[in-house]
Amino acid sequence: MEKELEVAVSQPGVKVCRQFTVGIGNREWVRGVVVDAVPGKIRIRIEDPGKFSHLENGIELKRGSVVEGVMDSWTPCM
Repeated sequence: MEKELEVAVSQPGVKVCRQFTVGIGNREWVRGVVVDAVPGKIRIRIEDPGKFSHLENGIELKRGSVVEGVMDSWTPCM
């Protein structure tokens, strides 16, 4: 399954999502587009950072920012 996920999210232009925890039990989705991929990691341009502030590798996720993330943390968006 890991290999299938890697193939699914490693193509430039693929829309990806990641769920972040907000507070104790709330969650929200952050959405972006893959701009580049290297083994095990992807670079994502954030399109929807959610309502709350989130960090990825110490970088605040803002609309238009490009961040590098671990492939298995992101999933294809529907």
